[in-house]
Amino acid sequence: MELENTINKENINSYNYNEFSSFKRIGKGGYGTVYKSKWKNRELIVALKKLNVELIDKKTIRKELKNLQKVCTHPNIIKFYGVTRDPSKGSYNIILQFANNGDLRTYLKENFSNLEWIDKFRMAYEISNVHEKRMLIADFGLSKDETSKTSNSNIGGVAPYIDPKCFECSEYKRGKKSDIFSFGVILWEISSGKPPFQSANQEYYIQVQRCLGKREERIEGTPELYFQLYEKCWDGDPNKRPRLDDISEKLKDLWIGEAFESILRTITLKIMFIKFINSIKVFKNHVYWNYSLNQHQSIEEFSKKS
Repeated sequence: MELENTINKENINSYNYNEFSSFKRIGKGGYGTVYKSKWKNRELIVALKKLNVELIDKKTIRKELKNLQKVCTHPNIIKFYGVTRDPSKGSYNIILQFANNGDLRTYLKENFSNLEWIDKFRMAYEISNVHEKRMLIADFGLSKDETSKTSNSNIGGVAPYIDPKCFECSEYKRGKKSDIFSFGVILWEISSGKPPFQSANQEYYIQVQRCLGKREERIEGTPELYFQLYEKCWDGDPNKRPRLDDISEKLKDLWIGEAFESILRTITLKIMFIKFINSIKVFKNHVYWNYSLNQHQSIEEFSKKS
């Protein structure tokens, strides 16, 4: 009943569960399972995030719905359509836009070899700029805005992205500084094209390594300013981590700077190409002139002899 009141109060759209079919499981997070599904009434493919009510209290779910509703029109965030309830199990499902290119990890895996640094800077900037002065973190638990602080009684998500402080102290309050650490790991992942701590299978091992200060190695060819930025994000001392708006501004500068350099390189190449073409024309004219002159001289000499 409480969830239904939240849905009505926040003007969240609710749809009949029978409108959805062809369920295919595509992922699982700390708090729920995601299915690809066909929305029959709209002839649309969507993602249904089935919430695990055994692991999440209703208060947390209400916050989730409110946050999604707030940012549902943002161009850099997956569209939130509403909710649907499975009457047979009583579980709630969040209806989200289906990402054709998959998540960030899938996209990097399939396209990394074709990405230039200008593309990586743009991706990083757009992620940092998800919401003005806020960063929405999904699948590090439920989504939450940057300003919220929660305890670690129930940490969802995967270990490589979680602030080491969460493992060191159960009373540590996760907030925007913890999300900055997570974002730093994402920046590294964009630079490498692979998941963090890929060779480590045990989450406990990863937790220990994180607490001991272990971080991913810098990828060869990573621009120095980009490296310094994500290194600051995952500093062991949360107070030394940069603010989101500062990160976003630096990423924007890197993106614009790389775009400018790219334009300069293109212009330089065009100028060099034009000069090359002109030099060929000059060379051709010179050859043609010499050839014509020699021909003219030969005709005159032939006329004299005859």
